Amino acid sequence: MKHILSCENEFCIYWKKDQCVLDKISLDNQGVCQACIHVTIPDDQLDTRPTGHPAQKTA
Repeated sequence: MKHILSCENEFCIYWKKDQCVLDKISLDNQGVCQACIHVTIPDDQLDTRPTGHPAQKTA
């Protein structure tokens, strides 16, 4: 049985639609996923996101 792990880190390579695609993870002392690999996106590319992108949630 696969456990669904909720994840809010959309810049991790294992993130997909607010979920982690890994079957299990380990957390460090601060509660941060040790398997997380961040994707670095240059600021100039972040500024060109289309309107309505999920990362542009408004309050």
